[in-house]
Amino acid sequence: MKMKNLDSSCRNTTNVLIDNLHKQSRKEMKSQDLITAVYAIDVIAAMGKHKNFMDKKNGEKIVSTTSNLLEPRNSKSWQQLREGKNAHIPKTLVRAMDIFGRIIANTSLTNTTIIIGRNLAIEAKKIEPNTEFPLDGVNFTYNESSISLPAEIFDTSEQSIVVNIIYLTLGDILQLPLNYTDLNRKRMNAVNVSTTTISSTVTPRKEIKTSGVKIILKNKRSFPELNDSSSRICVSWNPESSYGAWSDYGCQLVPGESDSEKTTCVCSHLTLFATFMDPHQIPLSSNDRFILEFISTIGCAISLFSIALTMAVILPNWRRLKSPRIEVLVNICASIGIVCFLVLVEHPARQNKVMCKAMAVLLHYFLLTAFAWMFCEGILLHMVLIKVDMTGATRYSKKHLYLIGWGFPLLIVLISLWATELKGYGDSPYVCWLSVKNGVTWAFVAPALVVIGANLMVLMKIIARLKNLQKIRNNSLRKQVATGTRAIAATMPLLGVTWLFGMLTFHTNLTVFKYLFTICNSLQGVFIFIFHCLLDRQVRKVFKSSLRRSKRRTGPQPPVIQMKPYKPYIINTPQEPNRHKERRKACINNVGIF
Repeated sequence: MKMKNLDSSCRNTTNVLIDNLHKQSRKEMKSQDLITAVYAIDVIAAMGKHKNFMDKKNGEKIVSTTSNLLEPRNSKSWQQLREGKNAHIPKTLVRAMDIFGRIIANTSLTNTTIIIGRNLAIEAKKIEPNTEFPLDGVNFTYNESSISLPAEIFDTSEQSIVVNIIYLTLGDILQLPLNYTDLNRKRMNAVNVSTTTISSTVTPRKEIKTSGVKIILKNKRSFPELNDSSSRICVSWNPESSYGAWSDYGCQLVPGESDSEKTTCVCSHLTLFATFMDPHQIPLSSNDRFILEFISTIGCAISLFSIALTMAVILPNWRRLKSPRIEVLVNICASIGIVCFLVLVEHPARQNKVMCKAMAVLLHYFLLTAFAWMFCEGILLHMVLIKVDMTGATRYSKKHLYLIGWGFPLLIVLISLWATELKGYGDSPYVCWLSVKNGVTWAFVAPALVVIGANLMVLMKIIARLKNLQKIRNNSLRKQVATGTRAIAATMPLLGVTWLFGMLTFHTNLTVFKYLFTICNSLQGVFIFIFHCLLDRQVRKVFKSSLRRSKRRTGPQPPVIQMKPYKPYIINTPQEPNRHKERRKACINNVGIF
């Protein structure tokens, strides 16, 4: 009896609270009034999850109240809540409305309930087990905006609850930063979406594997100059997650179905969807984005295979090839090979936060080791070609080279981990890398810029030295250009100079630099194999010699002929004044440029 009285009291209190909220929301509200109203709606939603007293009448009042809160007359009050400790109020409202949708679906006597307000419309639907779906799935349309859910998302073995909400003005108040999955784009601060906003939840649901969720969003105003669609970005935000930012992860623009009046997106997940116009006007269409991702994946796979081939040629002939230059080359190959492997397995790691953080730490370290060994290559090239001192390169003993190549990057990573306490490593659910939010990305960018700058100066000196060599000056102009081009192409991958294209993508809108950066760096292992294995005279000579020895071992042995010992004669050595010239020639041949 007491429980019935308590339930009745809660129901009456909730009805009174809903009525008062509905009346108060009809007038212009101040920021504090909005806070109170949203918290009240959130409390009612929490109560409604446990007590089934939310009928359609109360649902209509809640939708009408929320619609009133989103009226343009309250825009100034919402603007005051965008900053500070109250910035989460719009997100709280979105989460509460999703809960209300599930409550309405569970308490409704019909399978589909639609409630329409001035600024939003909500559809609460029950999908019974073994339901046969139409070809285009489950659709909901309101005010020229719509969402289509594919049949594969539903678990046909049990009842599913679908809640679709189309907001007309939510984008004006829900200001979130934008995180690009493209690392070449900078994270943007709070932005307004340029279309209607759609929220969709399915409980329980299956993973979307083939068909995507199709969303058609009405533009808030006509954009006749944007028919190209290249400046539009489809974004999403999960209100249940701790990441308070829009993201373009898992969503792609459909240019052929987007025009000045509407924008069409296809997404691989359910959440809150919207579109905004990129203020930077970066002309990177969804087609370009797909191509760049494809090039990066295939390029890393080919690069990893090329690195393996390079190792397979050098390591068996290590005794005959061993030199400071070859030692640095092997370590560069090792670093780049590990980075390529990590890039290929990074995507599955995004599903686990701990794995994603570990992947970000590993990528940080091994990318730094790649740059550190490129710096060692720059030091050796400076000594061999600039100072013409082959023996001087040996002064950088193994201890010094390995300290720079493997130790210094470890020190940077350890300091970064200690300073940030792992914050900023793999924090984004969309990429396992360093965050730009707390500046931890500079722990990679700053050392990389130092190495690129130093090695770029070495490259300039190499070009100047080659230009003044008598051997080259005696050649025709065509041969001089060919030799210079080959020298630059051979040294750039080892010096990391191709990363300059990456720097240019931050300061220009030309898509060509994005393609050059992706191609050059994903195929770095291929360039190393070509120029420092296939075209390297010393490596080819040793490899051919090894093949000949191998054939002799496997083939028939010739008869042994006894000969008298040959009396050795003294071989004339170059005169002292000519040693410098011979050393220069040996240095150039050992570098493998010609």
